[in-house]
Amino acid sequence: MPPVHRDPKVAVGVAVFRDDKLLLVRRVMEPFRGRWSLPGGYLDLGEQPRAAAAREALEEAGVEVSVGAVIDVFANPLSEGGAVFVLFDATWSSGSPTPGDDADAAAFFGRDEVPPLAFASTEDVVRRWLAS
Repeated sequence: MPPVHRDPKVAVGVAVFRDDKLLLVRRVMEPFRGRWSLPGGYLDLGEQPRAAAAREALEEAGVEVSVGAVIDVFANPLSEGGAVFVLFDATWSSGSPTPGDDADAAAFFGRDEVPPLAFASTEDVVRRWLAS
């Protein structure tokens, strides 16, 4: 019998800052239900990654963003969905944080207001931000 290869899904997300505050959404789904993460989700077949990242920001947080450069690429473990997560820098364009899709809350948080976080990738971004 040939070996079975499990291929990861590809997810994209955005780190959106406004007035030195970071946009986060509170998850309604597992893993990490009730914890906060960067807006993001799975790439659809044939979808451009930057367009998908902008779509996810609108769907999950109700904000329009301009998606910029890649910040980093993470290989999330199986316990976190097993996806390859491409994180983009993004600039807030319009809209007030309003939860939708896979979130029940969305807000900008200051450096001293960071809530309990989901995903190693979100923790990494917050750690970098706090160290800057």
